[in-house]
Amino acid sequence: MVANLTDNVRLKFIFYFQILEYSSYYYLESKIQNRITQTFRNPEIYDKPEEFSKVIIEEMKDHFSQKDDSVKLEKTITENVSIEDVKNEIDANKEFFANDLEFEGGLKINKILKDASSVDNLKADDLILIKKILKK
Repeated sequence: MVANLTDNVRLKFIFYFQILEYSSYYYLESKIQNRITQTFRNPEIYDKPEEFSKVIIEEMKDHFSQKDDSVKLEKTITENVSIEDVKNEIDANKEFFANDLEFEGGLKINKILKDASSVDNLKADDLILIKKILKK
């Protein structure tokens, strides 16, 4: 809500990006989530809590050993966002997204669209490109 109500574009971007960071910090792959849920649903969990806690720890060890926030952000976006959701936002500002953006100091962010009329050409794979641009 704060990001939406903020007039300053820079702050708006930061606030929205914080939502993505928060989501990716707590991201858990769906296959791990499913295995943990199955473990909790097993009626024997009450009789053998030590055994089941080891199963959960084993499932989670790979998740916690992964330190690459960029990969977690990418998976969060690709699992929870559809290109159709993004198309609506890009279409509202298509002229902006059809131009490269260059900052003082030489940082250049490439455009997302070839031209303002190519919004309909966006496909699911473009979510990764958009994520890379956002992160940059």
